[in-house]
Amino acid sequence: MKRLSCFCLALALVAALGISPAAAVASELEEANVKTAAEEYLSSRMRKIYLYEDSGLSNEPQTLLEVAQAPHLAAADGQISEDAAVLSVASQQALASFAEDNEPELMASMERQEVSLNDMMRDLQCMEDMTAYKSHVYETQGFAYSYFDAQYHFDDVVVDGDYATAVVYEELNYQYDDCNEPSFELGEYNLVLMKLDGEWVVADVASDDVAFMGYYQTGYDLSAEIAAYDRAMSEVQSSPAQAAVAPTLEEIPEENLLTAAANDIYYNKQSAANYALTYTSSDDDGSSTPSFRNTRFHWFGADCMNFCSQAVWAGFGGSNSWSDVPAKNGMDTSGSATWWCTNTTGTGSWASCSAFRTYLNNVSSDSTGIVCARDSISGGTNTLPFTASELVGAVLHVEGYVDNVPTAKAHAVFVSSASGNTRDTVMVCSYNRCRKNVKLSSVCAVGGSTKAVEIMIPQSFKGGKPSLFVCGSLLNVINTQGASRSLAGYSNVTANLSMTLLKPDGSTAKTWPTTTGTSITGTYNNWNASGEWILKVTATTSAGATKTWYGTIRVVLK
Repeated sequence: MKRLSCFCLALALVAALGISPAAAVASELEEANVKTAAEEYLSSRMRKIYLYEDSGLSNEPQTLLEVAQAPHLAAADGQISEDAAVLSVASQQALASFAEDNEPELMASMERQEVSLNDMMRDLQCMEDMTAYKSHVYETQGFAYSYFDAQYHFDDVVVDGDYATAVVYEELNYQYDDCNEPSFELGEYNLVLMKLDGEWVVADVASDDVAFMGYYQTGYDLSAEIAAYDRAMSEVQSSPAQAAVAPTLEEIPEENLLTAAANDIYYNKQSAANYALTYTSSDDDGSSTPSFRNTRFHWFGADCMNFCSQAVWAGFGGSNSWSDVPAKNGMDTSGSATWWCTNTTGTGSWASCSAFRTYLNNVSSDSTGIVCARDSISGGTNTLPFTASELVGAVLHVEGYVDNVPTAKAHAVFVSSASGNTRDTVMVCSYNRCRKNVKLSSVCAVGGSTKAVEIMIPQSFKGGKPSLFVCGSLLNVINTQGASRSLAGYSNVTANLSMTLLKPDGSTAKTWPTTTGTSITGTYNNWNASGEWILKVTATTSAGATKTWYGTIRVVLK
């Protein structure tokens, strides 16, 4: 009834504007046809990669590339359809002109001086080859799922006669059958479509996938990439000697918590991992700037390293509040090498892969900074030189792109969990595109030189601890209202500790009695609203010094 009322109002509006109801209905139907064609194309591609199914939903071509390559497309009399031939010059010009005038933001970011039919064909071929490569990798590694769901959300659709553009977000929710944590991916696609012989086909495509943005100009050498992958997999060597890592926060006895070093902060890898899982939640509104990002930090646009830096910062007890982030709480602001970000700007070391590595190199000469255990593996190596436990909370730099050229170690991902130390047993989260708890081998499988991996495992924040240091333990995303969860806060000195849990609307869920000591604990089980809950821990010393820490707990009720 509601949908019918809206439809009637729409008809009244178009009538008032001088548009015939019939034309409005036709326009709405055409937009629906565009959406159907776009979703069928993306869905078939997705099913080939993840489920190893044939890409075609029918015998009809889905793209202009297939049309140009499909002499089998025949009219009822058995003759080749005119539309199966190469487009006329006039049609090519009209299509290119429409694409240039209406290209969505992602396509515009590709910075072409002009759009040609050849450009479109290369984009389509690149996407086709990437699909075949990923399908080969996923299938040979035996990726299987306990459940798999795909949803497509349309942000903007423009239809002008026989041409259309569509911005589509592909939301994938699934769970590997060898992993207890669910996985999530959100990918953006920009499509240009044109109508041929009464049917909509995809004329151009762009994706925020790192691989596509790195290969669309140069082209994807499918045979070479598969050969490099197959060769590397056949030559996988046993794991090298494992490197030692300093104790993390949760491995330190409670009585020595935060006091193991006079001025240093040990890394709480599980809090860092839970932060990464919190801010890659599937609770999203389908925009290119994810609504689930931490909006207390500046959004740079290409935010893979920004996201990883935030997780590292959380692992060192960063206070997640609208006042503490601008104040650079828990960040490195002194010395020649600095690492910080506010809600308006930040250092290159925080947001850039190469600058972050340079920062780590320069920390040794400063009295403050992030100390990491570091190593790297070649593109043909499958085993990371650390244990599964050590890898949790690590920052990895993997294949990305620079100036639209595939580049080793140009993309940052964060290790959320690991059941082993091979690429298929290490789980990562990332931004651009947004991924939650996916296998490293799905992001960067073994292969050529660009598949190398840099491993950086935070150990301590040298000189980062103030005289009064307060923090709490972060939790993974909560999906069940009645789930009982333990909450905890700590200080580095004896103090009066209070702990309060705030609901997403700012109201108080629970306040625990004040405790004198270096820790406070409690439990809670009434997570009755989706959104960001805030854990607030306050320490007040006998001398009157006070400090408060804020941490985020995301609740997503199904």
